[in-house]
Amino acid sequence: MTEEVKVNVNEEETKNEESTVTVAEMKRRLAKLEETKQQEIEELNKRTEESIKAAVEKAQEEARLSGKELAEYQEKERQRKYQEELDKRDEQIAELTRKERQREIKDESIKKLNELNIDVNSESLDLINDETLDGMSSKAEKLSNLLKTYKNKYAQSDAPLVSGGKNIKTKHESEFGILDSNKITKF
Repeated sequence: MTEEVKVNVNEEETKNEESTVTVAEMKRRLAKLEETKQQEIEELNKRTEESIKAAVEKAQEEARLSGKELAEYQEKERQRKYQEELDKRDEQIAELTRKERQREIKDESIKKLNELNIDVNSESLDLINDETLDGMSSKAEKLSNLLKTYKNKYAQSDAPLVSGGKNIKTKHESEFGILDSNKITKF
C-alpha cells in the first residue's frame, strides 16, 4: 500500500513539473507575441501619423493658393502622380523583361548542357548561370572541358587492383621476387 502511494505521489510530481515547464514556455511565447504585435502597432501608428501630416500639409497648401494657382497646383499633382504611375509601370516591365531573359538563358543552358552530354540538375545549372547567353555558353564550355580533363585523367590511370591480383611495379620483378623482397623463402 505504501509503495502504491509513493508511486502515485511521484507521478503527480512529474505531472506538476511538466505543466510548470509548459506554462513557462507559454508565457514566454505570449510575451514574445505581445512584443511583436506592439511593434506592429507602433509602426502602423507612425505610418498613420505621417500620412495625416502629409494630408494636412497638402490641404494647407491648397488653402493658401488662389483659384488659378490652385488649378496649377492640382495639375502639377496630377502630373506627378501620373509620372509615378509611369515609373512604377516601367519598373514592372523591366522586372518582367529581366525574368523573361533569365528564363530564356536557363532554357538555353539546359540545351547547351544536353548538347555537351552533361547531366542537367540544379548544381550544373548553378555552375553555368550567367546574365548573358555568351557568358553562360563560355561557362558551359569550361565545365565541359574540365569534366573531359578529369575523365581522361582517370581513364588513363592504372586499373585498380582486384583481389588476387599482382602488384608488380617493375618489369623485372616476378611473382617470386615479392617473396624474396619480404624475406619469405622458407617453406
